[in-house]
Amino acid sequence: MTIRDKNMVNLRELYEYFKKNSLSTSLSSHWAHVEDIQLEMFFEDPSLFDSFLRRNISVGINDISLGFARDKWEKKNRSPEVVIPLSPEVIENDFKSFRKAFKALSLFEGCEYYRLLGSDIGGPYSTVQLSTSNNNIVKTNYHEASLLYFALRFRSYLLENKSIRLVEIGGGFGGVIGNLLRLCSKKISAIWLIDLPVNLLLSYVYLKALIKKYDLSFNLIAFDMEELKLVDRSIFFVPIDKVAQIPNFNAAVNTRSFMEMSSVALEGYFSLIQDKMEIDGLFFNINRLNKESDSEEIRLKDYPYDSRWEIIESTRSFQFNVWELFARRTKTPNNSMRYKLENLPPFVYNT
Repeated sequence: MTIRDKNMVNLRELYEYFKKNSLSTSLSSHWAHVEDIQLEMFFEDPSLFDSFLRRNISVGINDISLGFARDKWEKKNRSPEVVIPLSPEVIENDFKSFRKAFKALSLFEGCEYYRLLGSDIGGPYSTVQLSTSNNNIVKTNYHEASLLYFALRFRSYLLENKSIRLVEIGGGFGGVIGNLLRLCSKKISAIWLIDLPVNLLLSYVYLKALIKKYDLSFNLIAFDMEELKLVDRSIFFVPIDKVAQIPNFNAAVNTRSFMEMSSVALEGYFSLIQDKMEIDGLFFNINRLNKESDSEEIRLKDYPYDSRWEIIESTRSFQFNVWELFARRTKTPNNSMRYKLENLPPFVYNT
């Protein structure tokens, strides 16, 4: 059965499909723990799952939100309207982070921040209120501003292509893809979104609502992976063990999730990218310079890039210890990537 954007879908069935076709043994201990909590929250407590569908679309994507939601679930407070409480400390930290993100957004000329910030899909928490030129109030948060920044960074390069065929690894609830759909929808031919089961479910629900709201002509395909090569103008939700069926693509994105994987998982995803990326294809990598994962240090300079990459851009991001490394696939080997990796700083403080 193929699920498209105009059809109804049994979400429990969809989740079970994603779960069955995901290799849980490849998860880091952090995400294996998160996955267990999300499964309990969304399916053993119907009121929480109903709330997720109606309001709190991003519960579980953000570690802070997950902690609050887990506490409420463990206390058996099963109100139909689950509201995530935010402490003054969380609000203050989020506001400080938002100021950095908004400063980064100001680098993009002609961007209508107020139109693009402030999602009304899923009712995410808001810690910041912005006044527009029309005196309208936009409620938003640091997370939304960060996702918009990532999408704008990618757009400037993606628009070089006549037909974008993009793979996102670790897409969360679909925020980066959602922004790209709004920014350059006409250029996008197909998107393959790879993630854990609950996150695929979240992104399915979120992107379905977004496509309807903005009247975008995209299919959503979650089952029948044999159709991966057949349908244009589609978004494919790909479980982990179905990634080998993804056809060639010309762009790949990872924002802040490679750094949370094991080195074994990293090897697998880099093999996918380097086997299937077309010549002149683009690879956008935004991750921490170093982070502990499963008692091993994951360092950006150790990522398993091969020799067929040309550096487009290498710079610190606005986030703490995060680096932006953009590269283009080449036909012949060169030393561009290896030289850049060897000369990355060990750590950066962002002010």
